[in-house]
Parts: sequence; C-alpha cells; structure tokens
Amino acid sequence: MPYLNAPLTNARLHRTVRAWLAGLSIVAALMAVGGVVAQAQTQPRPAVEAAPQAVPGFWDPRRRPDRPDMSRLTVIRFLTETDYPPFNFTGADGNPAGFNVDLARALCDEIKITCTVQMRRFETLIDAIASNRAMPSSRRWR
Repeated sequence: MPYLNAPLTNARLHRTVRAWLAGLSIVAALMAVGGVVAQAQTQPRPAVEAAPQAVPGFWDPRRRPDRPDMSRLTVIRFLTETDYPPFNFTGADGNPAGFNVDLARALCDEIKITCTVQMRRFETLIDAIASNRAMPSSRRWR
C-alpha cells in the first residue's frame, strides 16, 4: 500500500473522508434495516393458553417407604479397602474410619441390624468375595 506513505494532500484527505463517510452510511443503513427486520420478527403473538399438563408423581417426599422384612438377616458384612481416604481408611485406633464406614454405620443404625466391616488391601478384595473369605471380624456395631 504505497499510498499510506504518501504526503497528505487536500484532495487525498477529501477522498479518504468521503470513503469513510460512505462506509459509515452503508453500515448505518444496514443496521437500520436489521433493526426493522428484528422488530418485525419479534412482534408479540396473541397469547394462546396452553392446556394444563399432568405431571406424574412417582415419589412423595413426605411418605416413608415401608420397611422390608429383615427378620432373616442377622449380620451385614461390609468389605472395604484399607487405604482410600477420606472414604475408607484405618483410623488412629486401628478401626475402620471414613465416609463410607460412617455411611454403613448410619445404615445399620437405621435398620437396626448388626454390621461388621472388614478391611483388606485393594488387590485382595475380589478374591475374598469370590471365595467367601470375607469373614465377620470383631469390629461390630449395632
């Protein structure tokens, strides 16, 4: 663009101003037309009242579900990993601790069943369950 380095003459100044004014007028005209089109598209339609919709209610938060028959249950055994804080880990006293253990305790307190928690290393969990070696431990609560 060699004309940018040329000295500014009176004729060149007029051409530049006219070009800018022409461009601005085109932009203003397009904006005005766009505003009219936008107004035409957003005219409010007459309100049509929708028919009331029936929403199915599958759950009532005020209703407590009936307790299942747990007379045959004597102990619930939980098997968990030894080191996955804050969910489950060995506490300072050597007993299971953590969020999952507290949740299991709250569940057992609610249903009034004795529960046990046995902690194992992660890689031995599946084998212990498959071979029924997840025996109750001395860590019980009710």
